[in-house]
Amino acid sequence: MNILHIHDQAGVACILAKFQEMQGAKSRVISLVGSDKYSIKEYYKDKANLVEKDIFYQYCLKEADTYDIIHVHSVEGMVLKLRKKYGNKKKIILHYHGTDLRGAYKKRRSLDFRLKRFGVRIKNRLVLLRNGYTGSLQHTVQKLSDAVLVSTPDLAKLADNSIYLPNPVDTELFNKNNKNDIKQDDKYDAITIKTEAIDIQKTLNYIKERNLNHNVYVYDRISRPIKYKDMPYLLKQYNTFVDLRFVKGELLQNLSKTALESLACGLQVLNYQLKYLKQLSPEHEPVNVVKKLFNIYSGIQK
Repeated sequence: MNILHIHDQAGVACILAKFQEMQGAKSRVISLVGSDKYSIKEYYKDKANLVEKDIFYQYCLKEADTYDIIHVHSVEGMVLKLRKKYGNKKKIILHYHGTDLRGAYKKRRSLDFRLKRFGVRIKNRLVLLRNGYTGSLQHTVQKLSDAVLVSTPDLAKLADNSIYLPNPVDTELFNKNNKNDIKQDDKYDAITIKTEAIDIQKTLNYIKERNLNHNVYVYDRISRPIKYKDMPYLLKQYNTFVDLRFVKGELLQNLSKTALESLACGLQVLNYQLKYLKQLSPEHEPVNVVKKLFNIYSGIQK
């Protein structure tokens, strides 16, 4: 089985490729140069080819020649290009990871950004019309895909006939065996992460209003990006990861990838139901995720 992953979101494609190869498949990732804020692809550099943005589509289409399964992460326009080139000769998987379906989080964007996005939408519309498609890009590429995957259960309602594929955690990195070897933070017993997507003040107010018995350290991942390989050492300084994430005023009802990594590290996780989770669910073990994914690939009839 030959699998090409196009683009990478939060390391998911790289983890899938790593464990797919451990199961005997040929698997590779193509992603963009300079899109590695947390050095995830640097950690998995033996699994990924990094290319410049201006040749990304051309490079992916050329590389796809030698693969029978093309697994596209978030880059919807690639599905259209692949189907146009190969027709039904390739199995094409479209995999959504969050903002690609929920929409951009930031309410205020610069005029330049908005004009560029408007230009992209117009260009996509023209491409669709030239190829005889009358629906939106999102609707069209979902229909053109052999399978549509979503990384969290709440996304399923945003993509018709989608399949939930749990996010894998690289348990070889985020293991729970050496937490006691890490010096604990004397001031805080819990940690949460501030990112561009999250309204962190709403999270802190929520904790305070409910008298949750935690002294929470807020790690600002915006101003202080931390390398992927160093995340276990940060997390293991605490006993609890607080996974209360407000986006557009709503509390997300799923576990974040960092929450899953925290469970693998041996922390307990306070989830959106204000319940404490103690162990990583087997569904997120990478071997189990890859097994489910192989079944999805095999179930596609050409």
